[in-house]
Parts: sequence; structure tokens; C-alpha cells
Amino acid sequence: MSTFSVTKHRHVPARLRPALLSANEWVGRRVIALPEGFSHSGSAWFKRLNTRDRVIQQQRLAALGAVRARQPATWEALGYGFPTPVAVRVHLGPAQRGRFWMMLADAKGPLAYLSRAVDFKRGVVEHAFMTRHPKRAGDGAGLSDQAMANASVVYPALGVKAIELTAGLTLGSVLWPRTGFCPVDLDEWTTLRGVIRQNFLKLHADVVTTFALVHGRPLSAAVLGILANDDPAGVFEVVDIDPGAKVKNALGLQHGLSALLLKGGHWRGHLELNGLGGQRLRAFIKAKRLTLPVL
Repeated sequence: MSTFSVTKHRHVPARLRPALLSANEWVGRRVIALPEGFSHSGSAWFKRLNTRDRVIQQQRLAALGAVRARQPATWEALGYGFPTPVAVRVHLGPAQRGRFWMMLADAKGPLAYLSRAVDFKRGVVEHAFMTRHPKRAGDGAGLSDQAMANASVVYPALGVKAIELTAGLTLGSVLWPRTGFCPVDLDEWTTLRGVIRQNFLKLHADVVTTFALVHGRPLSAAVLGILANDDPAGVFEVVDIDPGAKVKNALGLQHGLSALLLKGGHWRGHLELNGLGGQRLRAFIKAKRLTLPVL
């Protein structure tokens, strides 16, 4: 953890700086106990609960429809396979809606935190974002993959049937379809198809030529077939467009062909855990050799 160097700020009077410097040094020597395990939370993860609010949270947890959703151990399984400690902070609002946050850390300190919103009536979790500690960006590879693996087991136990998110932050349009997400409806898929079309037209001629050589068919035919498909699950055809990454390997590309076609997209996506998206997620987990929590 780090502290702001307030003693050097230009608005701090000179007479106060010695005392503030001493306080700053004292804070810097303090060992910060990172949260761990399940706990009830206020409307934001850092908010403390008074006794009355804690009782309300306990009552709402006990009233959830899925029996295992009422058990802290189920929520804690969301932190399976991560460096310890992992904290899962849960806030349950009225109408069976709520939020939960996961704080990830290791021996060096905080790594990242993830924010989620849940609607138990709809059986849907919204994956809002994952924020990495700015000084730990290179640590904790695979955090997002493990989070999805854990979700594949824990969410059904919570009564959740689907995951929703917005793909497009950083490389989201490229990465999320690999784990089973597709556009949520025809409008979103139509928007993404426009991006795919433009990216196809920008491909280097070597990519187009090599695709035809290694796959025995024109790349244009493959792409046009995808663009003609009104089923949002057509995005998976883009993911699978270069089996064995033959084009990428032949040309020594930094990114695969599917990434070149999907980059720059921004769309609402969903993953049905009991549908095709769930099947692809489980295949992704197996290919990555990720381990799963046991409930």
C-alpha cells in the first residue's frame, strides 16, 4: 500500500510539515491487514456496517432462493486458485439485487479488485470491471481466466444462469468471445459485424493469401459467410476462423486472425451458462488447464 506525499504539497503550510512528515512516516511503517474471506458490505466495498445494517444483510442473505447462495463458503469459492488473501465483500439490496467485490492480494500486497452486480430474480451477474493495482500491472497473470473458471462453478450454485458485460475496454472485444461471450442481441451483433467488415478490408494482402494457401478457401468467402449470419453466436465463427493458428504461425504475427478481425469492437455481451456460451467456457477452461473449486 502507498501513501500520498502530502508533506510536499504546495498548499501545506511550512509550519505543519514536520508534524505531517512524522505522521506520514508512522503510517508508512504500519502493517496493513488485508481483508480475507466472506463479509457483508455497505453499498460500496469500503463502507462499514452498523449493527442494524449488518442484521439486514444477514436476513437478506438467508432469504436468497438458492440454498448454497446463503452459505459464505459458496461465495468464498469465487476466490479459489488465487494468491491469498482473497476477500469477497457482498452487499444485498432490496428486490434480490446486490453487488459483490473481490479483493485479490499476494505476499507483496494488493493485486486487483473485481466488481460485480447480481440480479437474483433474473439469474444474471453483470461483470463490471477488474482494476489492477497500478504498480502491480505485470503481476498476477491469468487472474481474469481463473475468475471465469470459478464463476462457471459458483454462479450456478448462487442461482445465476447468465453473465453480462460490455466488451470493448482494452482488448475486450477480442478476448471475451474466446471465453464464450457473444453479442446480446441482433443490434449488437450488427454493430460488431460492421467492425469485422472494416477490419477485414484493412488486412494485409499476405494474410489473405496465406489463409487461402493453408486452409484451401478464400478468406473473403469465410468472412462474408460470417457477416451473412444473423445469429450473434456467429462471433464464435470468427474466434475459430484460423484453426491451429496456421496463418498467425506462418506469418509470425503478434496477434491471431480472429483478433485482427474483432479488435476495436464495443458491444454488450452475454454468456448463457447452460447454453453454447457455457460449453465454450468449459472448453476454454480445459484448454487452459485451469483447476475448479469443488462445492
